[in-house]
Amino acid sequence: MKEESKVYVIVGSVLVLTGAHYLTNMADIQVHDVSRRLYFLPIIYAGYSFGTRGGFATAVFASLLYLPFILFRIHDPDERFDQFLEIVLFHGIGLLTGALSERQRQAFRRLENLLIGVIRSLVTAIEAKDPYTKGHSVRVMQIAAILGRKMNLSQAELRKLKIAALLHDVGKMALDLSLLHKRSKLLNGEFQLIKKHPEWGTRILGNIDELKDVLPGVLHHHEKYNGTGYPGSLSKNQIPLASRIIAIADTFDAMTSDRPYRKALSITEVLKQMKPLSGTDLDPQIVDLFLSS
Repeated sequence: MKEESKVYVIVGSVLVLTGAHYLTNMADIQVHDVSRRLYFLPIIYAGYSFGTRGGFATAVFASLLYLPFILFRIHDPDERFDQFLEIVLFHGIGLLTGALSERQRQAFRRLENLLIGVIRSLVTAIEAKDPYTKGHSVRVMQIAAILGRKMNLSQAELRKLKIAALLHDVGKMALDLSLLHKRSKLLNGEFQLIKKHPEWGTRILGNIDELKDVLPGVLHHHEKYNGTGYPGSLSKNQIPLASRIIAIADTFDAMTSDRPYRKALSITEVLKQMKPLSGTDLDPQIVDLFLSS
């Protein structure tokens, strides 16, 4: 669920609970007791979703709406004191949930950075054998991440995109380097072998449970927007979003890098050559976003 939607859920639930207090008769004591305790749900959810600030802000919001009910509709001093204590508890629960959520996120980010670091080292070791592709996967990851942020991808989607971009060419480790370094035009059989690298890459990575979610991005990064790519001949939105982003980053870096069959092109020439690929090879909306950056 997107953050904006979460805010609507939190605000809406607090308003509904507040309405249960003000629109029911004071004799319905059970309704009031249940509603009061249900305030903890949006407060905990806000703390989990938005950290300490979210938990505290929701507690303040709920308290301000609930406070007039305590002041003007509860006349027993002991009961009023209990209600004030519950409001204090709102804030304590909001802050505690938010703090625990932030610690969990920090731990997850450390694990994520460790995973990406290990993958990056692996890819660097593989690419070290090939001077023409050295650093290619890291650059593709960096470009893809920039595009992903501009497209407002969630942190989870961005994480999968970065890992898929890093690993998109891992299947080439199964190819003979002489084939990748060939200066003359590839024979049909040779090209068919090279076209297998996305499938080989997913087979290599397929036994790692933690990478299951990134495999589609790796497998389909050579699909074309018009359906003439490989290995699945997918088109348009059939192609995973990560693959469409990686395809643009991959194309740009390949054109701006030296290859056995040609020297690197200038940025101006690359941008000129990428425009005709929009809508045929590459997703036109993402190309427009890329060219405007």
